[in-house]
Amino acid sequence: LLVSGACLGATTPPLAAMIRATWNREFDGDDESRSRLAVFETINTEVMHITGRLLVALAGLVSVVAIPVLYAASMGVGLGRLRGDGRVQVPPAPSLALFRGASVDGRAGTWGAVMFLLAVSHGAAATAMVAVTGPSGDWHGAVSLAVWGAGSILGGVFTLRRGELASPARTLLVGSAMYAALAVMLAVAFGMDYVIALIVIALLGTPISPTVSAVFRGAHGAVVPELEVTLFAVFVSLNFTGFALGSAGAGWATALSGQTVGMAIAAGAAAAAVLPLAWRTTNRQSSNADGEPR
Repeated sequence: LLVSGACLGATTPPLAAMIRATWNREFDGDDESRSRLAVFETINTEVMHITGRLLVALAGLVSVVAIPVLYAASMGVGLGRLRGDGRVQVPPAPSLALFRGASVDGRAGTWGAVMFLLAVSHGAAATAMVAVTGPSGDWHGAVSLAVWGAGSILGGVFTLRRGELASPARTLLVGSAMYAALAVMLAVAFGMDYVIALIVIALLGTPISPTVSAVFRGAHGAVVPELEVTLFAVFVSLNFTGFALGSAGAGWATALSGQTVGMAIAAGAAAAAVLPLAWRTTNRQSSNADGEPR
């Protein structure tokens, strides 16, 4: 079963990276629209996470075989619609010469590190939220994740309603601080009424869409356009890897010391996500002052 799951993941096209790169190409001269579409794409991902899980659960009630059938059908319809859309032009695979001679801006590594740390935080929080002490609370985890995702969607919608989007760096700074503070609050709320905990969980989700989209906004232009799909696909991989590591770490910590420690890991990783940007800013200031980067 695990090998089959790995094969599904390995053969799934990096659709999110392709769509994000397409938006950037189509609106290259319109920074505001391009930035808003980055937020919209993150909202779309959250909607997919919620509806996808519900569809899988419903298909499982019919038959386990219905799940891969649903997967194949949805993938086939989606790829068919993309092939019929003239805006989605898949360029030829970049040559090795392009990779070897590519000029990669330092923003690529900086925002990649930010994505990884955000994912560690998200994975830790998700595991801490679904950890239960007995069978009677099994349904709490599913409800918590759904409320968390809904909070992320609301956070993205609120961002889109702004007259002018804040810079990616400012968005990350405010969002990470808010996420870390709410994670600490949620660690305390676990011992309170479940409804209060759900309210804090919904608030915890609100910075996710803005901060994740800030990663793709901030990294735009870090590589030549032909390699942007590759860069974004790496970001998505860092997201999955960080989420897995954060989830495993929080699971281990929760098993030893309870949910509070898991949420503490989430808060710490969210706060640490600001460090790569701070390091890059300090480096650039040093370079401007001395003429050479330190």
